Amino acid sequence: MHQTTEEPPAQEPALSRRLLARAAVGAAATATVSAGLVAGLPGEATAATGRRRKKRRHKHHRHHHATTPTPPPVVITPPLVPEERSLLVLERFTGGWSPTLGDEVAAAGGIDRWFAGQLDPAGIPDDFYTASSSWWFSLLASTDELWARDRAGTEGMWVASANYERWSMLRRMYSQRQVLETMASFWEHHLHVPVDADGVGLFRSDYGRMIRDHALGRFDTLLQAAITHPAMGVYLGNAVSTKKAPNENLGRELLELHTVGRASGYTEDDVKSSARILTGYRVDEWKTWSVLYDPTAHWTGPVSVLGFSDPNAAADGQAVTAAYLSYLAHHPG
Repeated sequence: MHQTTEEPPAQEPALSRRLLARAAVGAAATATVSAGLVAGLPGEATAATGRRRKKRRHKHHRHHHATTPTPPPVVITPPLVPEERSLLVLERFTGGWSPTLGDEVAAAGGIDRWFAGQLDPAGIPDDFYTASSSWWFSLLASTDELWARDRAGTEGMWVASANYERWSMLRRMYSQRQVLETMASFWEHHLHVPVDADGVGLFRSDYGRMIRDHALGRFDTLLQAAITHPAMGVYLGNAVSTKKAPNENLGRELLELHTVGRASGYTEDDVKSSARILTGYRVDEWKTWSVLYDPTAHWTGPVSVLGFSDPNAAADGQAVTAAYLSYLAHHPG
């Protein structure tokens, strides 16, 4: 009799450690993908690799930098400003203090010696004057030459005036004769003839040179030269003034602006006499531009202005004009 042996039920094979590890990793990957989808994060990349993200390794390159030497500290030495008195003189009689001008004063031996030297401009080398004067033909051209160029259309008289204006500005900036240029500027304002006044272009450069010739001299001499100059006559209408119709512009401005001023108390009769004295100084405007004294245009008869009186009987009134201008130049008014 055979005994029947019952076989035990078949058992599942035991899981190896490797299989357990793989199972665990798979479960973790599935969970990561699910979490990534819910959170909106790129979980697919993690699910695809199933591995930890590797940190990107940056290759560190060695850079060889040149060694920059440390510069020495910059020491700024302020310019030596002159003492108060010297500074006052320079501010009033030049275009303004500068280190270069300060060096000139020091080289001269101080402000007093420098100023004394400036009062003799002929003794100061000024090559810029000669050089700059040749830059514009009109500066040294005669009235006839300028008028011919104007008629030919080569250069209008207004251009000649503008050229003088440019030259004058350069003189103030670069001339070594600073006191002369400062005083010339002062007198050009006081005895003013605008460069753009109608008809003065042929005479304006000459008027400026005349001012410089007398800028450091006597006022009475300068006044004589300025009032009888054709530029002044054209500007204020005295160039067309006659004994039949004296133009009062220059006679009035001579009293009000150039000499005694309104506070002196001059009257309209004084203005009329002043204008009559100045008749005779003529310019042939817009024809030949010739300058002359015309005795036939001079008003004759007694004149009286602020204590000055003269019978004024001669047809040639140049002598009475000179006496009148000298009187005004020395008037205490």
